[in-house]
Amino acid sequence: MTAHTPPRRPPPPAGGSDFARLSKKIAEAGLMNRRPGYYTVRSIAVAVAYAGGWSAFVVIGAGWWTLAVAAFLAMMFGQVALLAHDVAHRQVFRRRRPSETAGRIAGAAIGMGYGWWQDKHTRHHANPNHEDLDPDLLVWSQDQARAATGLPRLLGHWQAFLFFPCSCSKRSTFMSPAREHLATAP
Repeated sequence: MTAHTPPRRPPPPAGGSDFARLSKKIAEAGLMNRRPGYYTVRSIAVAVAYAGGWSAFVVIGAGWWTLAVAAFLAMMFGQVALLAHDVAHRQVFRRRRPSETAGRIAGAAIGMGYGWWQDKHTRHHANPNHEDLDPDLLVWSQDQARAATGLPRLLGHWQAFLFFPCSCSKRSTFMSPAREHLATAP
């Protein structure tokens, strides 16, 4: 009986980050390929649901059922934002012009400045999770949480549970450029 030893894995490449190696594996597996059929169906479904939500808002008018419509529209705003995110990453269209047009339409539908968001998100991808450079970083590092005192320390301790409410409050920062533009427009 002979012992079979599995072949050894080659050592990881000397250069490149963990993210670069992971990104390469994801691309090789085809997970980043464009899926036009998927985005066509998804875009139509989200647009119909979004329009249906606003139609229900108008038809129902003032009343308690408006709160249910508001919750539904909040979910639809999230879906539109996710589509805008994929558009910005050129997952929907190959070319820049259709991507920007679709992104601007989606951003306008939810009151978000697409150009501002794309700039901020590009800076996030250039420096993901870097405490000083990532504009999308909502949570603290362990060192920041340990150094905090009083209320900030309490918030740092419970940050996992507070992540959703805090990310909902970030919505107001998405609206700031739109409000500034409207305030200064002639």
